[in-house]
Amino acid sequence: MRVTEPIEVEILRILSDGDNHNPVRVWWLLHTEYLGQNPDDPDGKNWGTDYVGQRMGRLVQLELLERLEPTDRSGLYRMTDFGHAALEHIEETGETEFSFSDLLERVEREPEENESSSE
Repeated sequence: MRVTEPIEVEILRILSDGDNHNPVRVWWLLHTEYLGQNPDDPDGKNWGTDYVGQRMGRLVQLELLERLEPTDRSGLYRMTDFGHAALEHIEETGETEFSFSDLLERVEREPEENESSSE
């Protein structure tokens, strides 16, 4: 698997806060926090909301995000455990390519680490 666009990594970072977001909110946060600009600035970089929605849809296909029920109406997304593991991998190694088995190993290891740190 590979996260191919820098915007996809930023989407994962935004959703890593545990909140549920729709593509319009993610679009706003990308512009105001990641790019540090007013989204209405005609001279600034402008990823459209449709493009952000497409990238989020790709992250759903990779099982890094999931749509909340009812999927046909809510428009809300949240990060999966695999998404958290992928972002952790990207931030630790700088690599945007990873295998599903590597992510599964990270996800299975996290509960064990949390249990040992609480003892």
